[in-house]
Amino acid sequence: MKALIVDPSRVVVSTLSMLFGRYGIDCSSVGCGLDALNLLEHEQVDLICFAYELSDMNGIDMFISARANKLLHHHQPGLMFASTHDKGAVDRALEAGVTECFSKSNLSQLEQFVEKFAAVGQVIIDGSVLLVEDSSSAAMLYRRTLEQMGLCVEHCRSAEEAIALLEHQNFDLVITDYMLAGVETGFSVIRAVRDLPGRKSMTPILAISAFDNTARKVEILRNGANDFVAKPVVTEELEVRVTNLITLRKLMRRLESQHEAMKLMAMRDQLTSLYNRHYLYAALPGLVEDTRARKQPLALMVIDIDHFKKINDTHGHKEGDQVLELVAGVMQRFFGSDDVVVRMGGEEFVAILPNVSLGLAYEMGEELRSRIESLQPCGIPVTVSLGVTVLVGDERYEDLFSRADAAMYSSKENGRNRVEVSA
Repeated sequence: MKALIVDPSRVVVSTLSMLFGRYGIDCSSVGCGLDALNLLEHEQVDLICFAYELSDMNGIDMFISARANKLLHHHQPGLMFASTHDKGAVDRALEAGVTECFSKSNLSQLEQFVEKFAAVGQVIIDGSVLLVEDSSSAAMLYRRTLEQMGLCVEHCRSAEEAIALLEHQNFDLVITDYMLAGVETGFSVIRAVRDLPGRKSMTPILAISAFDNTARKVEILRNGANDFVAKPVVTEELEVRVTNLITLRKLMRRLESQHEAMKLMAMRDQLTSLYNRHYLYAALPGLVEDTRARKQPLALMVIDIDHFKKINDTHGHKEGDQVLELVAGVMQRFFGSDDVVVRMGGEEFVAILPNVSLGLAYEMGEELRSRIESLQPCGIPVTVSLGVTVLVGDERYEDLFSRADAAMYSSKENGRNRVEVSA
């Protein structure tokens, strides 16, 4: 990115050059209006920053001349700053198309603008676009613009063709003209996108139409388009609107990912990474119903570390946490991918075992008990007491858990480091 600074003061030029450089923007500088116009004939800039008071002309007149001679495009920002606030000069500058006016005594506002401008310029645009346009020349122009922005483009001439494609492919943006080849219009494309299943229905839509009247715009937006651009399409406007929609799509996906991550974190125990009791209460009813529907057994195992309070009191809570982590690691490696392993809190764990009979659950409990006994985490002898049961008839999941928990307490009462069964 490049900026042109027009100001006769070397101090101001140096200050602004440092400011722009801080945000990765290269600078050229001149001291008067004529030099600025001459430079713009040979160099392309992304932004011009000029003083109101120039030695040879008014800064606003210089800006108007640059625009009139197409040395500056209308999408390129123009920033004017002055040593005193003149309401008349500010109004005239804004009427001439100047983006913002700043005071030399308060460059912090200018810095905020430059920071945002640089951030927008660094946005990486990528993704796939479905372009629905029946005019070959217009489609060629849009496609070239979109591909130069870094987007992959799939082109359809009719709504029917686009709707068929939408059923099988995912797109980050849909751009559709209102008038299309075939029977259907752009409205059909918009409705088809909004009727797609799941998150595909949230795909952003940019509508294009030669009907540049308010009623038609409102109608198109009300039917589900996110934005509208009128024909003839200005390339710079298309770029800005596409960038905004693609960026918004990325931000929404990031928020969705963060939301999913937060949901996952809420269901996991922070110390052991096992599921927590909230997940158990949410998942167990569904597992019970699924088991009944499949007519398969469902085993439940409650596991409790023996004398865990003594471990904490003797060796310290840090070592106690390490014991919990290492025991949890044994469980994660021992149980299968279809099994659900939960830390209920403290030293108590639960394992839900789909399609596991009572006899197999007992054998698994004995094997797990033996592995933990031989673990010796942190050099500390550790054993567990286990209670095992299986779902019976129309039993509620609360009763299933209660019987397994009672079996675990029987194991404690019968000497610990053993597996007890509740049939």
